[in-house]
Amino acid sequence: MMSKLVKRILPIGIVLAFIVSCASTTADTSAPAQTTTSVAASAIDRIIADQIIRVGMTAEQPPFNVISKDGVAMGLDVDLARTLAQGMGVKLTIVRKPFAELLPALEKGEVDMVISGMAVTLERSKNFNFVGPYLLSGKSLLTTKATLEKLAKPHDINEAKYRVVALKGSTSADFVGNKLKKSTLIEVDHYLEGVEKLRNGEADGMVADMPVCVMAQLMFPEDNLMTLEPPFNLEPLGIAINKNDPQFANLITNFFNTIEKSGMLTLMQAKWLKSSAWMQQLPNPPALKPAAK
Repeated sequence: MMSKLVKRILPIGIVLAFIVSCASTTADTSAPAQTTTSVAASAIDRIIADQIIRVGMTAEQPPFNVISKDGVAMGLDVDLARTLAQGMGVKLTIVRKPFAELLPALEKGEVDMVISGMAVTLERSKNFNFVGPYLLSGKSLLTTKATLEKLAKPHDINEAKYRVVALKGSTSADFVGNKLKKSTLIEVDHYLEGVEKLRNGEADGMVADMPVCVMAQLMFPEDNLMTLEPPFNLEPLGIAINKNDPQFANLITNFFNTIEKSGMLTLMQAKWLKSSAWMQQLPNPPALKPAAK
């Protein structure tokens, strides 16, 4: 068995006292935002007028963002967005879209920012500004014990016979296309769909951010899922905003720096990445059913 592929078992820590109030949050769980903002105007003008900040995310990327069994958005991204909104004294509206549609929505002014486990890349930075990073992540491989036993090293999955899942429009899909180009890429709209394919034998591995891979291991311990340690690479995750809005960029940077320096960001990270307590609030969608035998 590869020494670099290990089964991670994270301790279930004490639930942190840090709780972010949900009182000022609304969630748009279906339709896209109807109001658009001119790229020539600052998002600040609309936010002041409406007293609402619109944050785009998939709400299908646990532990970053997901909808709870009570229909409430939760996750690291959600806590960060909510804290930013509270700092401004405005309400938060979460605009749900598939990952590949988030940046186009930002460009069209349908959202004011995107916080959705999005990596800061050279290509994305050509068209958007990023505040942060709020987390240093990296691409990892989630696979099964059966597949693991066939591999001498991680990159051996780079063969046509292996089916590798990745999130559509993500840097994970780019990684598979560039670094594992011989394998068969299967793109999915959300992570749980990919995990389900892996558990049901419809895929041999999934490339995703390491926290997502660890989440899947904690969620399905009976499946003996395995992941890389350390990951393939390192990636900063940031808050995407319109590149033509320096006033808004300055505002979000100041608020983010305050959250980071106060220690609140560290508490958020611990809450969602070092404890599995939050998983009790997950619903039971098809992706969480027992794997097919």
